[in-house]
Amino acid sequence: MEKDSLGKVLQWGILERSGRVFHSTIQPMRPDDVSPLLERLLAEMFVQSREVVMSVAPFYVFTVVSDTIDPALIPARPGAYKIQGVYLKDGRYFFGAIPRDVEKAYREVARLVGLRLIRLELASFALADQFQEKRGKILIVDSDHRCTTYTEIKDGVISYIFRTDLGSDSGVADGAPHITPYVWGVIMNTAKEIAATRGIDQLILSNSVFNIANGLQKVSQQITDRYR
Repeated sequence: MEKDSLGKVLQWGILERSGRVFHSTIQPMRPDDVSPLLERLLAEMFVQSREVVMSVAPFYVFTVVSDTIDPALIPARPGAYKIQGVYLKDGRYFFGAIPRDVEKAYREVARLVGLRLIRLELASFALADQFQEKRGKILIVDSDHRCTTYTEIKDGVISYIFRTDLGSDSGVADGAPHITPYVWGVIMNTAKEIAATRGIDQLILSNSVFNIANGLQKVSQQITDRYR
């Protein structure tokens, strides 16, 4: 997605392929696999900017809420993760840890495509930017091909993330390339359980690419606390 200096979306595209995803929880991203196709997409879009912000897939990131940003809370050897955090209004911190090898892969993709990587961010942070002025608690249910991420935003700031390995490719109905009623039921039941446990009364169904580009409210279905 390309934006102007005021943040207005100029154009956007989607890079995906059938049969084999670019990366998943059990299949790390390979820069030599991704970069030629990404370069082709950007060329067809006639992208002018060469500076880029990349959002890291949620299944790569470990997240936690704590009184301090403490590297000891990350279940890995020191230095293996890059930590990013935000301050919450209740005095605690929400922070995420991006593995260094994942960061290296993203940087290599940018280099091979001829882009200058400004920063990496958690994909959920990009979604949360749409709700900076929104008060109260919102649960975003973001379903992708291989996983679904549940992001709680409280008063415009991320306060909780939960992820499952269920997505639109988790099952097919009669060979059709769409999510099955069973999988969708599991995804939504999980959302209801999280909402009930954490006192959330508004759910928003999300698809990251479309919603970051167009604004969540414009393309999402809002569900009341009765989940109709």
